[in-house]
Amino acid sequence: MGQTLIKKWKKTDIFLMIAIILLPVFMAMQGFDLNDTGYHAQNAAHFLDYATETTTSQVFSRLFDYLFYQVFGFMGLSALYLLNVCTILFSAFFAYKMVVKIVPKTVALLGILLSVLSAMNFIHIANYNTKTVFLAVLCAFSLFTGLTKNKLVPLFLGGLIAGFSIFYRFPNDMFLLFAGAILYWNIVKRQKASLFFKQTFVFLLGMALAVGASVAGVWCIDLFSPVSLSFFSVQSGSTGSYELIALLRGYITGILQALANTFPYVLALVCAASTLFVAKIENTVARRIVYCINICVLFASVFYLAKSFDMPALVLVFGILTYIGSVYFLQDKTFEPLFALLFIFGILIAAIPCIGSNTKINHAKLGLFVLAPLALSIIYFVYKQLKTKNKAQAYMLKGAATLLLAAFAFNFVILSGAFMEPSNRLQITSSIQSEKMRGIFTSAFRAEFCNTAIRELSKISNPYMILYGADGIYYLSDKIPYLNRCGINFDSYPKERLQSDLYTQHDKAQLPIVLLPKVDTYSWQRHVIAEKSEKQLIIEEFVRSHDYKIQYEDENMTIYVPVST
Repeated sequence: MGQTLIKKWKKTDIFLMIAIILLPVFMAMQGFDLNDTGYHAQNAAHFLDYATETTTSQVFSRLFDYLFYQVFGFMGLSALYLLNVCTILFSAFFAYKMVVKIVPKTVALLGILLSVLSAMNFIHIANYNTKTVFLAVLCAFSLFTGLTKNKLVPLFLGGLIAGFSIFYRFPNDMFLLFAGAILYWNIVKRQKASLFFKQTFVFLLGMALAVGASVAGVWCIDLFSPVSLSFFSVQSGSTGSYELIALLRGYITGILQALANTFPYVLALVCAASTLFVAKIENTVARRIVYCINICVLFASVFYLAKSFDMPALVLVFGILTYIGSVYFLQDKTFEPLFALLFIFGILIAAIPCIGSNTKINHAKLGLFVLAPLALSIIYFVYKQLKTKNKAQAYMLKGAATLLLAAFAFNFVILSGAFMEPSNRLQITSSIQSEKMRGIFTSAFRAEFCNTAIRELSKISNPYMILYGADGIYYLSDKIPYLNRCGINFDSYPKERLQSDLYTQHDKAQLPIVLLPKVDTYSWQRHVIAEKSEKQLIIEEFVRSHDYKIQYEDENMTIYVPVST
């Protein structure tokens, strides 16, 4: 019996590991939004042409993408998609190496699978957010190793990682918070104050050396000026949705909304917990009625979670469960303070990508690699402690767990959609006719928009173009941004700067092509723009004030070319 059970668990573990590796690869090939993904693709292919556009100190992130694309660019956009998958899987690997110390292997793998699928439903392409999470996991792994083995070298490596991370994304200076884990560990282990100061000093020394080396490296490749300017632009927080007050307001409303949306999770947990006491009801009819009610409530919760659930609410539930577990296990001699240490790392890994983001707390779903396994281990631990003998209870609890996991899997893999794509992945089946898009699928409308733009732009020899939104068209058409930058619609590019740049491009031999969408290019389906932005109006005025004609027009876009073209 024991050997059969061991074999069964091994088969389960193998299945989970295969799912962790293969599902992201298949999911990665679905989705192509014209703005964020197109923006990152264009910058990866032509980073050195947009050095002055490198904001929020993303220099290392973009430089890495650029170097990677120079080697694997023959694969087209799929190379950058697979780089994103690799980044997520490496995050999963190092997180697993930590949590498996105290979490059962199968439970750890299940939590890692949920984390990987959650991260895959963000942006498709390699970017500074997924790299930030990877660096946070790697930093946590180094500190975990250094603290548990009482070695200084891993702490120094953790500091180096934290320092270099700042040049992937400026808000990563909050990696300083990892020093709190050193303080916690020294307090609960009752270690000498001298050891705490030594460990903290080594961590901060590594961070300082990494920052210094980064500054020197950027200076040597002549990119110091744009990067240093970007530091001030971020700290001022004066542009649109990235303004400090707007960010703080977004965090607060995001947390409150997540709290409100935890109801289905709480209902499912209460339903499962109440089942444990139903067996004590002596009246058979009453007991069966309660069982039926629980089953109905459970199915209703599962149906809701399978169809639509709020990811920040799930993150919040994981965080609360893990916090309760960390407090409880501080009194347990088996785990001692390890669980709480991992809880600190898990919270930081989930929180850091949210800092400085204008998407409230949504980016937390990128960093569940430690929190999810710990939360599931709490549920598993409670189940094991209950030691239910009643068959009805056992079937109810196991059935509830199976249904909830199936609901999560169905939502993550099918109904979660891809970034800026339909909420049903079964609708992401259309292809864009470009060698750079081989093997990648998107929505029917977006494929139609891109195919039309590629076809019409290929007929025009003019190499320069101005494009509002839909930055992926630069990448697909190989046209050169007239303004030496893409992302015109971004908050970080003020309308005053746009107006000035449009009329001061004297180094260009000719006026550019101008492509103005009539539809919302962020959407995966056709939505006519109801009100044009100030930047669109500025570009239209530029067209009117110069000698332009309409080269092509349909219900989705207008392409203007200079009369001399």
